[in-house]
Amino acid sequence: ICTAPLSILKLQKNEVGSIEWSPKLPKQISSALDNLSFSALGKILFEFDEVFWPKDSDRFFCLPDYDAEMYNKVKRGDADSGIEIRTSEKDIQSAPDAEGFTHPVLFLNVYRMSGAPALACLISNPLTKWIEADPQNRAWPVIKPLLAKIVSSLPNAPKDIPAPKSITCTNWTTDPYARGSYTGLTVHDEFEDGIQTLIDAKGIFDGKGRVRFAGEHCILQGSGCAHGAWLSGAREAAEIVKRINNSKL
Repeated sequence: ICTAPLSILKLQKNEVGSIEWSPKLPKQISSALDNLSFSALGKILFEFDEVFWPKDSDRFFCLPDYDAEMYNKVKRGDADSGIEIRTSEKDIQSAPDAEGFTHPVLFLNVYRMSGAPALACLISNPLTKWIEADPQNRAWPVIKPLLAKIVSSLPNAPKDIPAPKSITCTNWTTDPYARGSYTGLTVHDEFEDGIQTLIDAKGIFDGKGRVRFAGEHCILQGSGCAHGAWLSGAREAAEIVKRINNSKL
């Protein structure tokens, strides 16, 4: 049973963490891997001395500036034609615009849940990869103007919001054996077909399906989640028990 994450299965030979299959994986499986994407959800925890944001809201969401081209195509009903993802390595390594809402950010109010003066932020690529490379210096300059906008309408809004006393951030994109967080969905992906191909993996070695895959990328109900990964493992364990019980000793 192979439980390596999708990001590792997608690596090319000689990349750190890559798996060498001998003989090579069947074309059906390698094509399925090529048509699935690995996402990079990031999480940042900011701790403060006191709460200066809305105490009664459990979350607030900052929307980025919209893509005018995509908006117009959706409005005309032809969004399936000519939509391209233009994220490049240059985009990821360059500093994001800290003055504008260029990336979506979800704020979770930790105070509402536990009484601690803290906020958790959920971010996505390319912002995740950029911040995780140097969270102590990059996270707050990007998040500060967004948070300032949120609290600006409060009756006793601080003139200048205080800096956090501590910043804790995930490092999933910098971990060569993770390279992100979980299976995502990108334009032109063959999501359901790709996952089903891994579930029904055949043609490896002797063609009898003895090599199996498990993980959050190998299940449709619960994909991307810990419980989905667990359920995929339970499924493969049941398959092994079934095969042993049906075998001739």
